[in-house]
Amino acid sequence: MSMWTMAAIAVDRYRVITLPSKPQLTNLSSVLVIAIIWIVGLAVLSPYFIFYKLIEVKVNDKPYTICTRDNPPGATVLSLFVVIEQFIAPLLVITVSYVKLWRYIKMSRAKLQKSIASGKVSVIQDSLCLYKQKAIYSESMMILIQQREKRNRQYRKLIKSLILIVMAFVVMWMPLAALFSAVTFDMIMESYRLRSYQMLLGLLIMSTNIVITPIFYLVSNSQISLLCCKKKPQQRIGQFNAIKSINKVSNTLC
Repeated sequence: MSMWTMAAIAVDRYRVITLPSKPQLTNLSSVLVIAIIWIVGLAVLSPYFIFYKLIEVKVNDKPYTICTRDNPPGATVLSLFVVIEQFIAPLLVITVSYVKLWRYIKMSRAKLQKSIASGKVSVIQDSLCLYKQKAIYSESMMILIQQREKRNRQYRKLIKSLILIVMAFVVMWMPLAALFSAVTFDMIMESYRLRSYQMLLGLLIMSTNIVITPIFYLVSNSQISLLCCKKKPQQRIGQFNAIKSINKVSNTLC
């Protein structure tokens, strides 16, 4: 469920940045998405509640009761499906979303630099430029371009932070996913080479990620908030006057 939650965050980040004029997710929609992720995740993992059972083993003639997996027919296919559905598929969604987002910001920055170098300020189709097919030549537009360039830098920092979160997630969940698959094949091959401490170590590494991920998200969101708060009052007034000036010019052109 954690992996698909991060995938949903990645898709939402891409949508908000590339389509700022589109309606954003409401609280109800967010709750619905989270509910779907949890329901599907529980449905996929529910067979494992049946697979595990208590058995009695003897070690040095002493009886011990342990909880282990019973592999009915189709358990191998189910294990592979769970790894693909819960790990590989959301990882692909996250990777594609952030790669496309990075390319969007890179292309947007290239357009800005090209416009500034040519001495022409063309209207860019995003949240700062509401009027298409019209070129507005003014100092006010240059102020907005500078503001957008600053915003793009903030986005790049945010993307780097989110990529760091994903990398940490992959590194810390990979051992558990590998062990999860290895348990099935270990029992089928009847080699029984896996030990309890190996699974315990995988769970410990995974639990560490659960602790540090909220910290990473807090830091990444704080970067944007601090950058916004550091803006001087004169800059806010200048940006407001720029938008006001462009609106006047646009109304005249219309």
